Amino acid sequence: MTELVIVTTVDRVRTITLNRPESRNALNVALQAELGAALLGADADPTVDVVVLTGTDPAFCSGLDLRELADGGKNLVGGADDARVSPFAALWRATKP
Repeated sequence: MTELVIVTTVDRVRTITLNRPESRNALNVALQAELGAALLGADADPTVDVVVLTGTDPAFCSGLDLRELADGGKNLVGGADDARVSPFAALWRATKP
């Protein structure tokens, strides 16, 4: 199984890469949870000064995974306000650029 989020740190810069190229990095529940955890981890890590969010080719992120959205919309909530599972809540609470 492929990692959904790839995390690397070089010279105090944490790069978080969305890794679902077959779906143009569409946000499903699993990717959102891993991304939220990665963002929280970067924000809490004192050895990280800057966070870069990117995606594997061919696209940064195509938005919500429409297949999962049509199957009940679990990915629409994105963890609501729980920063442990929501990348959106994690970004809003982030203290690092």
